[in-house]
Amino acid sequence: MIRLTERPYLFVDETLVERHNGTSLRLHSPERKVIALVHDAPWEGPSSGYHSVVDTQCVPGRTERYLLFYRGMSAQKDLEGECTCVAESPDGIEWQRRLVWKYEFAGSRANNIVWNGEYDISHNMSVFRDDNPAASPDARFKAIGGVRHGSYAGPFALGSPDGIVWRFLSDSPVMTKSDFDSQNLAFWDTEKGCYVAYLRKFIKKRSIERCLSDDFIHWSEPERLRFHERIPEHLYTNAINPYDRDPGLYLGFPSRFIPKRWRHREHGHGGINDCVLIASRDGLHFPRRFREAFIRPGLDQRNWTDRSLGVAPGMIRTSPTEYSLYWSEHCDPQPARLVRGTIRVDGFASLHADMPGGEAHTAPVRLDGDRLVVNLSTSAVGGLRVEIQDAHGRVIPGYSLDDADELFGDDIERTVTWKGSPDISRLHDAVVRMRIALADADLYSLACQ
Repeated sequence: MIRLTERPYLFVDETLVERHNGTSLRLHSPERKVIALVHDAPWEGPSSGYHSVVDTQCVPGRTERYLLFYRGMSAQKDLEGECTCVAESPDGIEWQRRLVWKYEFAGSRANNIVWNGEYDISHNMSVFRDDNPAASPDARFKAIGGVRHGSYAGPFALGSPDGIVWRFLSDSPVMTKSDFDSQNLAFWDTEKGCYVAYLRKFIKKRSIERCLSDDFIHWSEPERLRFHERIPEHLYTNAINPYDRDPGLYLGFPSRFIPKRWRHREHGHGGINDCVLIASRDGLHFPRRFREAFIRPGLDQRNWTDRSLGVAPGMIRTSPTEYSLYWSEHCDPQPARLVRGTIRVDGFASLHADMPGGEAHTAPVRLDGDRLVVNLSTSAVGGLRVEIQDAHGRVIPGYSLDDADELFGDDIERTVTWKGSPDISRLHDAVVRMRIALADADLYSLACQ
């Protein structure tokens, strides 16, 4: 049973809604804003990609707020194949390369390369800030990187105190039973109290597997994600991370690969991509509620090639009302680049009704708070009302639809009221149902505070 708490419930699946009557779930897409970084440095190249966005908050000694790690792949022979580069930003909006003076390229160390060399680590090195309370300060940043190749098989574990100076945490690959030749990622899961990794796997289709670990070195056997779909699709990369306003909700933005479609023959490689939204409340089951694209290639014809639109793991709250997401464009056309887009807080999907309106009836939920808070957007004539019923569907006196005040406007947090009162304290810990009436409105999330 769902327990409504101060964590927002997002309408990214049908878990809460038991019955629609003139309502539906609607997918929303990020708004493309600006080019965050163009990969035109000579050590980067047209196949730069596999970005990771890292918030350095709470890491002692940090001066910049955000770091961006990504793969460089130069056609020049000054490097040992691929390299890992770093950029920085004070706000998640303006980005610039950070000079680290570590590796020589074309006779100079004036570059932003933080790793170059052994075991193809830089092919897909994916970095995160380790929030494990027991993590050592000299490995506050961690990464996995490496592919199945030659005499070794799989990614290595790496650690760093600052994201710049890296060292191996393992003498051999820490995982060996997946395919790995894409961006794999890991993070410390505060809900599960362990490390979680999401890996690339090919079983008839490109797909995703999950492993768990207590120490970042020893990992469980990989489990394939459950998508509950009749028509499986090729999912490249995954960008799965817990949503910071509800760490028990896992949001992913896989690049969906269509290998048999070819838009521009002169590109030389078949296949095109878009990006989809997947969501899970346990980290393993990801029911595909939305088959529509979350991000389309758009009018830019250079995005109608293979392996564009890879979303970077890591979202940044760049204003009180929005998150910034970052995705790659122009994979292989020179130069590759990273784009910043924004999406409303909780605004990945909504419970929606057109005019003249509709109603959604929820499954039983348990209330854990004194007031009901909604994230909503309506037109000037639209609105939203909420009725609270007991577990058997009988209206609770004082909380009927007729008692409910109609809410209209556009608010990230708006308190629901009945005849002017927001008080639901007498229903604390009660099992109830809700009847949500909307007209020309979107309800993005629901919380009990």
